Amino acid sequence: MKDSFIRKLSDYDGIVIAGAGLGHVSSTTKNALKELIESGIYVYMVTQTLYGRVNMNVYSTGRTLQEIGVQGNFNDMLPETAFVKLSWVMKREKRHEKITELMNENIAGEITEKTVLL
Repeated sequence: MKDSFIRKLSDYDGIVIAGAGLGHVSSTTKNALKELIESGIYVYMVTQTLYGRVNMNVYSTGRTLQEIGVQGNFNDMLPETAFVKLSWVMKREKRHEKITELMNENIAGEITEKTVLL
């Protein structure tokens, strides 16, 4: 993703990003994401894989995302599920800390307690 695309998301209250592998995006987008977060936009990371969790602790890009305020570490929601959930949560809550708490809570079976390897 280019910075110019990320900046165009500034009209939204919250966004879900489907990152690669363990939940990462290009390190070049970190400044644009940081600007969004600092402007009050909630950013939640999911992975594109069907099985497995986001783990932003493995690579430096993921750790940087956490440092700038991207949320979602260790979740295993599908992107579409996270989008619907974020929409539902943000309709009820505006404080980022509470949004994160609700996004990380298993409300309707959207987050597995344990990932099973097939």
